[in-house]
Parts: sequence; structure tokens; C-alpha cells
Amino acid sequence: MRGLPLIGLALVSCGPAPYSLGPEEPSTVEVPAPTSMDDATGKDREQGWTPSGLPRTNPFEEHRLWIGDYDCNQGNTRLTLRVLDTHGSHVRAIFDFNHAPTKAAGRFIMAGQIDEGSGRTVLRPGPWIAQPDDYVTVGMSGRVSRDGSLFTGRILGPGCRGFQLRPML
Repeated sequence: MRGLPLIGLALVSCGPAPYSLGPEEPSTVEVPAPTSMDDATGKDREQGWTPSGLPRTNPFEEHRLWIGDYDCNQGNTRLTLRVLDTHGSHVRAIFDFNHAPTKAAGRFIMAGQIDEGSGRTVLRPGPWIAQPDDYVTVGMSGRVSRDGSLFTGRILGPGCRGFQLRPML
């Protein structure tokens, strides 16, 4: 008796899988025409427009040279940030500064990363390339604007305040 219900269940459960292609079903799949959403993420991106809801690409990949200034105890100082390389959201650069009134100039390596969603960027100081007397390396914490045209924030060091950099095309 016990064997009969199992046989019945086995016969009921047999049959073609609902996802298999049968002879009456088409063997090709039609691809729908692009929609306006496809245009907004494809063609428009090529024209320089990025929808605000999508993550942006790392602006340091495209712009390797950022020029501006920062303020610390010595006064307003010219700054050139030279991007060495990027890997995803990671950035390595050279902090190259020149304080015109005292003719103090120096360069050191920096490394950090950008949050591609918010543009928040933190760069930590690394080793000196050229160190002037009485200067220390500093970090940077700021944001890159959504359109990548401005990098502003704070210099992380004793007696330091803000910085403002623009990319050179």
C-alpha cells in the first residue's frame, strides 16, 4: 500500500520543465529598442552629462593637474596637486607648494581616496620629495564638486585652514 501513492506522485511530477524551449517556441529573442533611460545613461554621458542619481567617476582620473592655494600660518600659499595615479577610488599625488613672500617651496607624496558618490576626498601625507626648513607635511580633507570643476576643503595640519583647487584642462 505504501508504494502505490509514491508511484502516483512520481507520475504526476514528471513532465517538461516550464522553462525549457519546446518546438513551438521561438529560438531567438527580440531586443527592445533603447528607451529614454538608456539615452540618459549612455548617449548623454558621452556628451558630458551624468544623471545626479548615478555615482560619478573619479575626477582625478580625468584631471591630473589641480592648481590653487591654501592658507596656513605662513599665509596664502600657491598649491599644485599633481596626480600620479588612480586605481578605482584611490589616488596618489604630489603636494607641490610655493610661498612667494618667503620663497619657501616643497613637494611631498600624498595618498588617499575619494567617495565617488559624495565627492568627499581625504589625502594623507607621505614622504618628502623636497623639504624646506621649518615645514611639515599636511593632509587634505574636502569635496570635489559634482561637475569636477572645484576641489575645496581643509588642510589638516597645525595652523592651517582652507584650500581651493581647480583642474587644469
